[in-house]
Formats: sequence, C-alpha cells, structure tokens
Amino acid sequence: MDLVEFGAISVLKYLWPDSETLNAELRRVIMAKMASSPGVVDSNEGGWHSTRDLPTWEDAAIARLIDRVRSMVRELVALTVPDPTPGHLDGWQIEGWANVNTRGALNKSHHHAGGRTNRNLWSGIYYVDDGGRPTDAAHAGVTKFEDRSGVPKEILRCADPFERELTVVPTPGLMVLFPATLRHYVSAHATEAARITIAFNLKHPGFVIPRYPEPEPPSFLWRNLRGPMLLATRVMRRLGRR
Repeated sequence: MDLVEFGAISVLKYLWPDSETLNAELRRVIMAKMASSPGVVDSNEGGWHSTRDLPTWEDAAIARLIDRVRSMVRELVALTVPDPTPGHLDGWQIEGWANVNTRGALNKSHHHAGGRTNRNLWSGIYYVDDGGRPTDAAHAGVTKFEDRSGVPKEILRCADPFERELTVVPTPGLMVLFPATLRHYVSAHATEAARITIAFNLKHPGFVIPRYPEPEPPSFLWRNLRGPMLLATRVMRRLGRR
C-alpha cells in the first residue's frame, strides 16, 4: 500500500533579529494613524483595522518593513519554485494594513484570497507587539491556521478535533507567510495593552492558482418541487428516446 500525503501547505516563519527599534517606530506610526482614522471593519470584531494602503504610508519604518516583506517572499519563492528566474523573485505587488487589538478584540475566521480576478497568491503577518500575554491565558491572542483537510481523527484518543490547527504565538519581530487561501483566525486578546500586527497580501503576474468550477445551486423548482421535477425529467428522457 502507498499512502499519498496530498496537498501539503507551505508556511514560512522567520523571527527577524534586532527588531526592537523598528517595532517601536512601527508602533508610533500605527498608533498615530489610529488616532487620526476610524479604520474599517473586516474580519475584526473590536479593535482597529486600518485601510489597505499601508505600503504608501510615508515613513522610514514602513519602508524598512516592506523591504523585509520583499526579502521574505524571495526566500519563499526560492523554496517553493524549482529554478526560479529573477522575474519570479521580484516584481511582487504588496498591499498591507495594520491591526490593533485590545482586550476582547479578535479576528474571525477568514482568508485573503480576494475576488474572482487578480487574486492574492501569498499573504503574511508581521507581529509588532504582543500586547503582554498573561501566563494564565496561553491561547489568548494567538493566530490559528485551520486544518480543513477533512482527514478524520479518532475521537477516543483525541478529544480535540481542532488539535491539528497550526498555532502561531505573537512574538515581536516574527513574520509568517502563507497561501492567501489558507483560512485563519485570531483568538480574543486578554489585556488592555495593544496587540499590534501588520498584515499583507502579495500578487504576481508570473504565477497562477488553479480554479475549479463551483457546482451550480439547485433552482427554485428543484429545491421546492423535487418530486414533480424528477417525474418531468423521466418523461422528457422517454420522449427523447422515441
């Protein structure tokens, strides 16, 4: 027998060294922006979510962060693409936004794939400030990537069906890249101090994600008059054979 592990998901993590100064500058920029902008509501329940134009914010700290993003995506391409060309390593389009969560704020389950055209390929998170995580709330404010493989678990020896979720503990200076289609959520933050992250999406014309057609939903007649519709279908088939 041959067990095929089908559909591996690539997640790249890197803890950037010497990030204290950069994180302090990013915190200053983000908190100032939050004070001057109401933000938007997206996956966040509570907290503050900036508009998605962070790469255009004119500040040296933002420019340094974008340099880190470009460096990380080059590494990701080198690891996931056989013999990448310079055109694959460079030319990435980046959008980004800041998130500030305080006590009770969370982000519900979501993905970053985007619309039907010009879809995002990779997404990422950079952790600026963990907001002070209490020792008695280990799962507070963590990022959880969901296991939607559908592989069953044996319930008697594993009471938690969600144990295969990938948990990322917010750590200042940590950057995580993952497929934009990968669903994830952030559990409720447990302190009054700000948990600050920067999220971003990446696009590139040199890559493509396969799209499979979704099944058409049943029509009104099939939903509400299934018996007569089955009978009518049989009659039409018989007439077609004559």
